[in-house]
Amino acid sequence: MFPKFLSLVSLTISLNISAFNQEINENQMDSTSVNNITNVNTVDDTIKFSFRAGINNETEFDSIYNLILSNSNSIKQIHINGLNKLSYIYQDSLNKEVNISYKDSIIKNLRYKVYDSIKVILKNSVGKLLFFKSEKTVKVDSIEQKKISVEEFDNDENNNAEGNTISFFKVLIISFGIIITLGIVFLIIRKFRKHQRIINSLKLSVSSLKHINKTFDEKIKKLNDENLYLKTGKKPEEKLHVKSEQEIIKIKERVRKTSIDKNSLNRSELKGLIIELDNRWLTIAHSAIGKNHIQANPQIPCQDNNHFESINDKWQIGIVCDGAGSSSMSHYGSELISKKCIPNNIKNELNNLEWFDKGNLPTKQEWNKLGISILKKTHDDLSSWVEQKNSQTGANHSIQDYASTVIVALYNSIGILIINIGDGRGGYLNKTGEFKGLFTPYSGEESNGTIFITSPIWSEPHKFIQTDVINDDIISVFLLSDGMEKITFECSNLTDDVFIDVNIPYKKFFLPILSKIKSLSKKEEIKLIDEWKAFIESGNDAIENEGDDKTLLISILK
Repeated sequence: MFPKFLSLVSLTISLNISAFNQEINENQMDSTSVNNITNVNTVDDTIKFSFRAGINNETEFDSIYNLILSNSNSIKQIHINGLNKLSYIYQDSLNKEVNISYKDSIIKNLRYKVYDSIKVILKNSVGKLLFFKSEKTVKVDSIEQKKISVEEFDNDENNNAEGNTISFFKVLIISFGIIITLGIVFLIIRKFRKHQRIINSLKLSVSSLKHINKTFDEKIKKLNDENLYLKTGKKPEEKLHVKSEQEIIKIKERVRKTSIDKNSLNRSELKGLIIELDNRWLTIAHSAIGKNHIQANPQIPCQDNNHFESINDKWQIGIVCDGAGSSSMSHYGSELISKKCIPNNIKNELNNLEWFDKGNLPTKQEWNKLGISILKKTHDDLSSWVEQKNSQTGANHSIQDYASTVIVALYNSIGILIINIGDGRGGYLNKTGEFKGLFTPYSGEESNGTIFITSPIWSEPHKFIQTDVINDDIISVFLLSDGMEKITFECSNLTDDVFIDVNIPYKKFFLPILSKIKSLSKKEEIKLIDEWKAFIESGNDAIENEGDDKTLLISILK
C-alpha cells in the first residue's frame, strides 16, 4: 500500500488555480507582445518571453510564474489548460520558430489568467512535480514603473520559487510522516487481532481438553467399579443427585400449586354453599378416644378436649387441646385450658377494645402481643390451679403432668385470628372456593416431637407460639388434633425425593360434610350432635382404627 502511494504522489502533480471570470476580448490583443516572441527558437526563451510578453498593468504575479521562470532550463513540458478546455503545450522539441497563432493563444491565457490549471513536467527523474500556489501575491502596475531590470526581476522570481520548493518539501515530509504513522497503527491492529484469534483458539482448546479429561475420569471410575465388582461381587453404591435449594423450592411450589388446584371448589360446588346465607354460624365438635388408648392396660382416658361458643354477635371462638400422652394428668389439663382458662382470658383481654367490639381485625403485631399474653395467663392460671389441687388432695403433681397443646381460632365472616402452640391442624374455606391451612404445626428435631403450654418456652415465647391474622371472606373453619390430620389434610408428600407438608384440607373429605350441614333445616340440626359424635368415633375404617385420640371441630356460615 505504501509504495503504491509514493508512486501516486510522484506521478500525479497538478495545480488548480482559481481564475477570474473576466471577459476576454481577443480583438484587444497587444500585437507588440506577440511580435516580441516571433524570433524565439528555444523553450527557455519561449517560456520567459511568453510570460513577460503577457505582462500589463493589471497582472498579478505569484509563485507559479516565478517558479516557472526560475526553472525554465529544467522544464520539459508545460501544460496550460484554458477555460475553453483547450490544451497548449510547450515541448523541448520546439526548437524551431513557434506558430504565432499558437503562442498568441497561450499569451491570452497567461495575460488574462483565464486558465484552469498549469502542470509542469521536468526533465529530471522526478517526472511530474506538484507546485502549490503561494498565498502571497505581488501586484504591480508595470515593470517600468518599478524600474526593475530583467535580471532583478529574475532574481526575485528565483527567491519566490525557492520558497515554494521548501513549502512543497515540508508538505511532502508531513505526508510521509502521516503515512508511516498510519502504517504503524495498521500493523499494530493487525498484530492485535492475530493474537486475539490465537487466544480464542487456545480457550477453545482448553475447554475441549477439560471435557476430554472429565470423560476419561468417568471411564476410569467405571472401570474401577467394574473391577471391584469382579473381585468382591459388591456393586458400587450409586450417588444420589443432591438438589440445590432453588430446585427444592421449585418442586415445593409445583406440588403446592397442584394440591391447591385439586382441592379447590368449582362454581357449582361453591354456589351450593354460599346461596341464601343468613350469616348464622353453626359449629359442631367432638373428641373421641383413640384405639391405642382403648387397648392400653389400664385404659388411658381421652386426652383431647374442645370448646366453642359465640362470644358476642360479632365473634365466634373455637378451641382444640391435645393432652400429652406421656403426662398422666394431661386430660385434666386440656379440659381446664380449653373450657375455662382460655375463654375467660380472651374475654378479659379483648373486652372494651374498639376493633373487637366492632368486629374488625387487629394488626398482626397487636394480635401477636395479645395472643402471647393470653397463653401466658393461661399457663399461670394452670400453675395456680395445680398448686391448689395439690394442697387440697395432698398430691405432688407438677404443671408438666398437665401438659397440652393449644389451638385457638377467633373468627367471623371477614377473617380469623389464630393462636397455636404445638401440633394439630387448622384450616378454612373462603368464598372463592379455596381450602387453606391456618398455621404450620410445630415439629421438633425428633420425629413426632412437639411442645406444650407447660414446656419451658416462656423466656422466648415468640419462638414457639404462632399467631396470625387472616383477612379473607370466610365460609367455614376447621380445627383438629393430630389424630385426625391424616384423614382430613394433605400433609406428608414425597415428590422427587423432596418432603413437602402441603397443609391443605382435603376437598373430598370436607365438601360432602359441608354440603350436608348446609342442607339441614334448623330442626334437623339438633340431630347433628349425635351424628357427629358417631362419625368421629367410627365414621369409617380409617377413623375407627386411628390409634391416637381424635378431635374435629367444624364451623360453617349458614
